[in-house]
Amino acid sequence: MNFIDEFKEQIEASLGKTFSEALRDSVYYKSKGVTELNVTPAVVVQGETVSITGKALPNEPVWLKFSFAISLPVSEGNYSRDFTGIHLPTGNKSLFLTVENVKDIQIIFEAGGDTIEYYSNVTGGIFTIFIPETDIPPGKCNITVCGNATDDATSVNLTTDMSIKVIADSNGDFSLNISTEGVPIGEYQITAGAIERTVLVVSALVHNLNTGENFSTIQAAVDAVNTTDGHTITVAPITYNENVNVYKSLTIKSTSGNPDDAMVQALDSNDHVFEVTADYVNLLGFTATGATGDEKAGIYLYSVKHCIISDNNASNNYYGIRVAGSSSYCEIDNNIVLNNLNAGISVK
Repeated sequence: MNFIDEFKEQIEASLGKTFSEALRDSVYYKSKGVTELNVTPAVVVQGETVSITGKALPNEPVWLKFSFAISLPVSEGNYSRDFTGIHLPTGNKSLFLTVENVKDIQIIFEAGGDTIEYYSNVTGGIFTIFIPETDIPPGKCNITVCGNATDDATSVNLTTDMSIKVIADSNGDFSLNISTEGVPIGEYQITAGAIERTVLVVSALVHNLNTGENFSTIQAAVDAVNTTDGHTITVAPITYNENVNVYKSLTIKSTSGNPDDAMVQALDSNDHVFEVTADYVNLLGFTATGATGDEKAGIYLYSVKHCIISDNNASNNYYGIRVAGSSSYCEIDNNIVLNNLNAGISVK
């Protein structure tokens, strides 16, 4: 009998139900009464808290499922990943883990001073482990997943579903705050009943790829002493309320490349959203809006050369994009300019 069969027998003996019934009743339990699910913020810096609220039937148990997939690189036939300092909340939790392209697997779980180790040979390259409804100790834990990959595999696919049970109150309201401390960077699906939401965990809202420094605003990244000409600033896809003066030769781009989810709203409507006064500036993938003051623009270039303004949405301003002074050799390409008070694109 292999490890998985032994594990299933232990589950059936302890719960008095078949493994399939345990699976159905826990991780895949359908919280049919859930009619509303809210997750804020949709983009969160690693280590900060995600707030989950919703509506269900009065006093209904609601399973909130958190799903995440990651690719682990293979080196010399081996794979390994440490997940350190993950913060687990109180309450009942279920875990479903699938690993693909492996010959064997070792899982080391450390929490509360205790260490639990699992090891199994794998047939067919796919390993699945399911820990049904149980009270996994809350607090910080460390998890290591490692082993030998299948021949010729260049990566190992790891998928986790952790479900946490909350109880709706007498009005049907439920809530849970989850710390993202220690969780991997990436996109997570949060599901309750038939409703699914997505949250993106990022290392920082604004990041200088060259220095490794993190910032909470775009202007702070531009102003930083260590930010110099030629650097690239990446910006997570949320709404920023600021007016950005770009006076260094930088590439500033949204991580998604989609202006619909990386918006810069003018903090001062009587100032340009982006004002570019340096040569060789690349501005890519933003919505620039709210500069409705007289002669103000979503994106304003003054006396600059060799700038690229591409894949942006400069709408609902006085000017969408305005090029002034002695600017030359600038590329304005694939931008949306709608509903501006004066002109979409103005060149003077």
